Amino acid sequence: MAGFDIGAAFRRLQEEAVSFINDESLKVSVKKLYLMLSANSIWDTSERLPGMLTDTYRSILSEIRPAVIRLPTEETRLILDLSYELATTGRVRSRALETDQEEDVLQLFQHLSKKLPPVALPSVADNEDTYSHGALNSLLSFFFPASDSEYHLWWANRPSPGSRERRGVREANKPDGTIMKEQFDVAFAEIKAPKDDNSTCLYIQDKWALTSLAKDTIDLHLRERRTISSIYCLQVFGYQLAVYELRFQAGLYMWMEVGTGYLPRDMNVTHCLIRCMELLNTLRVILMLYDNQLKMGPKVFRD
Repeated sequence: MAGFDIGAAFRRLQEEAVSFINDESLKVSVKKLYLMLSANSIWDTSERLPGMLTDTYRSILSEIRPAVIRLPTEETRLILDLSYELATTGRVRSRALETDQEEDVLQLFQHLSKKLPPVALPSVADNEDTYSHGALNSLLSFFFPASDSEYHLWWANRPSPGSRERRGVREANKPDGTIMKEQFDVAFAEIKAPKDDNSTCLYIQDKWALTSLAKDTIDLHLRERRTISSIYCLQVFGYQLAVYELRFQAGLYMWMEVGTGYLPRDMNVTHCLIRCMELLNTLRVILMLYDNQLKMGPKVFRD
């Protein structure tokens, strides 16, 4: 990668992190999370490694970060038209469209017209379950429907098989949501409602949970002889939606941001869905590449 010895630089980071991590007087922070991840052989690529020049850092990120797939121009125009209609009339009328993809977008907006408030409500009104199963579920289920035999979103607070195998049933991490292919976990979601989006501690806890879930799941796939070396994660924190990848490469786990979008607060700002839909569509396309790998090795069933 750009001729830079990442392994040596990462070992220096781990050595520097030891005293910081063990200092219990230091409060939980994004910096401390970065160092804690390094102790678990995870490089959070949001920061450079020791001795890494800015140009080298940018070159490495451009090499390893997945490219976000843009929506077709016709779909983008339709989304903008539907967003304007929803903002000005409070509803979305049926219409004749040329493609199945455009019909799906229309159905999504018709669902959202029933889920989103006309104006933004106070954040304290939402708890995590209410938020997850409202407009957010309409958006995620658009890409990963529960009835889909391919990749589907499963809302369940149950231990993932990888985490359960490593940590035991009692200590296993329980994601808010799991994207599955048949019985295999391929992506995880952690959700916090808008009322919690000013809590740095909760943000860090969710990111720590996602990295742990992803690492344990990669390890399980590799032990079961499935060549799945990347796991993807969704972190919805208030109105922010971020997609991450944890990739195992050359003996190192690399945590990287694929992209970030913002969810609509009400009917007046649904145009922001374009970025979210691009990120989720990119995730769906990437996961479809797993089909052959998931057919390899013994199967692992949930209890």
